[in-house]
Amino acid sequence: MSERGALRQNLPYLHGVYVAAAAISDARLVVDGPFCVVQKAEMHAAHDPGSTLLVADGPGRLVPTDLQAKGPGVLNALRDREGPLVTLLAEVAALPATGVVLLAAMDIQEAAAAPLERYRRVATERGGAPIVLVDPRSLDGDWLDGFARSLDRLAERLPLPPAAPEPASVALVGNFMDRRAGDQHGNLAELGRLLEGIGVTTASTWLDGGPTASLQQAHRASAVVSLPYARAAARRLASRLGVPCVDAELPLGVAATCRFLRTVADVTGRAAAADAFLAREVDALVADVRPLAFRFLSGKTALLNADPHAGAALAELLAELGVEVVGLTVTASPELLDPAVLERLAPLAPRYEPPLGPRSAAGQRDDAEADADVLIASTLFPHDPRRATWLPFGYPNYLRHPTTLRPFLGFQGVRTWVDDLVEACLRADLRRRGRDEEDL
Repeated sequence: MSERGALRQNLPYLHGVYVAAAAISDARLVVDGPFCVVQKAEMHAAHDPGSTLLVADGPGRLVPTDLQAKGPGVLNALRDREGPLVTLLAEVAALPATGVVLLAAMDIQEAAAAPLERYRRVATERGGAPIVLVDPRSLDGDWLDGFARSLDRLAERLPLPPAAPEPASVALVGNFMDRRAGDQHGNLAELGRLLEGIGVTTASTWLDGGPTASLQQAHRASAVVSLPYARAAARRLASRLGVPCVDAELPLGVAATCRFLRTVADVTGRAAAADAFLAREVDALVADVRPLAFRFLSGKTALLNADPHAGAALAELLAELGVEVVGLTVTASPELLDPAVLERLAPLAPRYEPPLGPRSAAGQRDDAEADADVLIASTLFPHDPRRATWLPFGYPNYLRHPTTLRPFLGFQGVRTWVDDLVEACLRADLRRRGRDEEDL
C-alpha cells in the first residue's frame, strides 16, 4: 500500500470529545452535525458498553442537531442558525439531572466559522446547566487533542465553589477515563490507594466517571497534579484555584509509579511518608513478579501500538521486565504533541500515524511482527493473528471488557501486566514449537 493518500492510523477529534463526555455521568453532549455523529457514539459504545451517551430504553446523553450534509442542507450550515440551535441548547440545559452541557461541532461548522460561542452565550442567558463550548477542531485535531481540549474548556468555564484548599489534598487532572470497566475502575482504585498510602487525599479526579459535582470538588485541593492527557486543563484549573500545579507522568510501570508518587509527595509535603510507602510497596512487588519475569519474560520481544503517553511508559515497563521492544507505532499526530513527549519517544524510533495495511503498519521492520513474541495493540491495529500473540490494549478495545478490577496503572497494574504478558509469551512459545493448548 502506498503511504500517500492511505487512511492513517489515528482517530478523529470528536472521538476524544466523546470519551470526555461519556466520563461525566450527568453531562450531555450536543454535536452540531449530521446524523453520523451517532455512529461515532456507537463506536465508542463498542469499547464502553457501559456508556450512556446512547441507550436503548430512552433518551441518551448525546444530542445531535441532525444537520443535513447533502443538497440544500450544506447551505443551511452557512446560514445563521441562532434561533433553532439556541433553543435546542437551552432545552438540553434545562433537562433534569443535567450537570453540564458540552457543545461540539463537525468539521462543516468549523469550515463555515459558525458563531458557536455566541449561540452558547445566548443559550446560557436562559438559565439551566452551564454550557461549555469545546473548540471545533475536527479539521486539524485528533482524538487526544479532542479529549485535552474538552477538559481545558471545562477547567475554564465550569462553575466552581470558592477555593477552600485542604492540607495534602490534590485534584488529579488528565486521567483518561475511556470506559466504565474493570481496567479503568481498577486504575481509579489503585490511584486512590497509592495516594492514600503517602497520606494524600484526592479532592477530585478529572475524569473518574462521576457527576459534574465531583469535578467541582477540586476547589478543596491544595495542589493540582497534571497527568499528560490534559496538561493545559490542569494549569488552567490551578490558576483559577490559586494553587500550585505539578506535571506528573503516567504511573504505568515500576519506576514511573515511583516518580509519580514522589512528584505528588514533593508538592504536598509528604516526602518522608512516600519514602516509607515506596520501600514497602516495591519490595512486595519485586517478590511477586521477579521469579515470573526471570523465567518467562526475560529475553522476549514485544511490538507496541499505543497512544504516545502509554507507549512511552509501556516501553519502560517492558524493559524493567526484561522484554525488548522491537517496534512502536503511535496513534497520534506528532505536530500536536509536546516536544518533551516527542523527545521521550525518540529513542524508540516510533512511527506516527502509520498508514493502515497489513504490512505497512507492522512496525519498525518488515519482519517486526513475525519476530515479536507479543503484540500489544488496540483492536484497530491491523495484524496477522498467526504471528505474535496479541494482547489487546488501548482505545478502542472491542475484545476485552473486564468486570473485575484489573488496573494497568500503579503497582497493582504491574501485576496485571505480568499476568497477561506471561500467558502471551507462553502461548508464543507453544506456537513456535508447532504446538497448541491441546498439547499441554
